[in-house]
This record gives sequence, C-alpha cells and structure tokens, in this order.
Amino acid sequence: MKFKLTSGDSTFSFEGELQEAQALLDAYWKPQQKAQRVAPEPLTVDDETNSEAPKTHQRPEKRASKRKASGTKALKIIDNLFNEYERAKLREFYAEKAPKSQPDMIATLCVKMEELLKRDRFSPDEVYTAIQAVDEKTPGNITGTFNNMISRNKFGFIDDGMFVPNFVCKDHVKHNLPRADTKNG
Repeated sequence: MKFKLTSGDSTFSFEGELQEAQALLDAYWKPQQKAQRVAPEPLTVDDETNSEAPKTHQRPEKRASKRKASGTKALKIIDNLFNEYERAKLREFYAEKAPKSQPDMIATLCVKMEELLKRDRFSPDEVYTAIQAVDEKTPGNITGTFNNMISRNKFGFIDDGMFVPNFVCKDHVKHNLPRADTKNG
C-alpha cells in the first residue's frame, strides 16, 4: 500500500501497511508537538490503493491513570511480641527520646525493638504493636510513613515487606533526638 502524508510544508511518501504508516506518524508528530507546544494541523492521507484508509491522523485515546491504593491496611497487634519487662523498657526509652514526628517515632521504636528482640527487621504489624505499647497514635498511613523514612530520611529499606533500619536511623535516634526534660522546676 502506498501512502502520501502532507502537512504544511512537510510531505512524506511511504509504502507499507497502514499500521506502519500510523507508527511513522506517531514517531514524527509527537516530538514535533512537544517542541512546538501547539496543536498540530490535521494530516491528510492520500491512499492510492485502499479507499477505506483514514483521511486524517487520529490520536490514540488516553488511558485513565490508575490511582495507587491509600496504603492503609488492617494492622494486627501481636500479643506475644513483648513481655512486661520489654514493654516497660520500650516505654522508658520512648519517653527519653520524645520523638515529635512520625518517622522519628517509628525510628525510635525500631532501634529499641532491635535491642530488645535481637532482630534487625520489623513488619508493619510489629511496629504497630510497639506504637500501641507506648500509647501513641498510629500514623494513618503507616506504609507511607515507612516510604518517607526511606526516601526522605534515608533511615533504612524494605526487604520482603519488613522495614530494616540502617546506621543512619540508629545514629539519628542516638544523637539527634532530644531527651525529654525530666527536671522538676
């Protein structure tokens, strides 16, 4: 099949299938549109052998964007995660550090949980259990808080759905978080 494509000063002759002609149009006109930031003129297709071919260039329909889920999921309290001694130590450490932001809160809990539980990674359910143990309000989107800790603060990474705090997280909790004022006066 032969095609002759004309728009303004430009003319292209092409021999091949209709799909190939469409691909050529897309490859040529999309970069032109971005460079000029104006709507292109309608293109005419002069088809010498097939009268059913489209006479103008038509853009493919835009796909609707898929919105990501909010990241909230039902978290569960793990009953046997802490014994009473560990729960008391976690509360004491949390009170000493007095974190003000959600990332600081989770970082503080993870650092102490690492010491108490002798593990280096924690599930969202385990972090939720620790938040409940210190009587704090749980972040509305705990997954989003983990992502912020990773992308903004560089506090660790996710491995198999578990948050793994790194040395930056531990140093931040150790050196940057203020101790709560315990003086009476």
